[in-house]
Amino acid sequence: MADRFPLIANSSSNQIQELASGDTLDLTGNNVDNAVNVKATGIVTFSNATDSTSSTTGAVIISGGVGIAKSLFVGNNVTIGGTVTYEDVTNVDSVGIITAQTGIIVTAGRGVQITAGGLNVDAGIGTFDAGVNVGSNKPITLGTGATITSPATNVITAGTASTEVVRINANAGILLNNGILAERVKIDSDSINSDKFIRLQDGMVHYRSSAVGAAGVKPDIVSTTGINTDMAIGDTIAVTLITVAGNTSHYVSSVAIDGRTTGITTYWTGGETPSAGGGSNVDIYAFNILKTANNTFTVIANQTLCSS
Repeated sequence: MADRFPLIANSSSNQIQELASGDTLDLTGNNVDNAVNVKATGIVTFSNATDSTSSTTGAVIISGGVGIAKSLFVGNNVTIGGTVTYEDVTNVDSVGIITAQTGIIVTAGRGVQITAGGLNVDAGIGTFDAGVNVGSNKPITLGTGATITSPATNVITAGTASTEVVRINANAGILLNNGILAERVKIDSDSINSDKFIRLQDGMVHYRSSAVGAAGVKPDIVSTTGINTDMAIGDTIAVTLITVAGNTSHYVSSVAIDGRTTGITTYWTGGETPSAGGGSNVDIYAFNILKTANNTFTVIANQTLCSS
């Protein structure tokens, strides 16, 4: 009989009896030691609420492995000290954040597919040996100061389907494979003498639809962070000002940069500083600016009159 049910001491009858089927064995304050197998056909409940912080702490401590034939629900955090292997798993669903401290390796299938929310990476992405596939009308957004780099012996290309459109080579050269190269023009209704600032955060080509209204106007070329900050020594930029002309006595004669007139050496093509403007149509002023030292610039300037 003892093979079927535990024996208990019945103090009321001074007898050793079998535990009746359906009764409860109360082991409060006692231990069960050296049990070879513990088998339960019903539900086993552990009321101890001790949390686990390692493999040797918690309400239930198991020295060996655990085989679970069906679902596993964990109400709090899961910490895994080894490798998690998914076999024949179609989807891994997470409503929170998944942190992979040493990376994610996908060796087969469709790779990593993100259908909503985008991919936010704070510490950089390693290598995509099989490329990156971004869905239709889904942008790739880079944060402030972010860069795209490639090994020095390679090139970065962009295109549509199998057609290369843009190539950046290791020597910082840029190749455009035909097509239209368009640049946005900043259109402003103020005359250049009433608003002298050419703000490069708005673009490199500026059109003023009101005629120049004074002689010897000095536009000030600026940017949000400052031209001196934006340009490294040895950099050059090209700025174009197109303005309606209406009086030959009104014209541009020099430029300022970042509000400064010192440290700027200006050379006008033809060797002469403009002393007149066009009487009609538009006047065009082109400024090629070279930074030669801190707050020091050489400007090659050109005036084109389009008067009829």
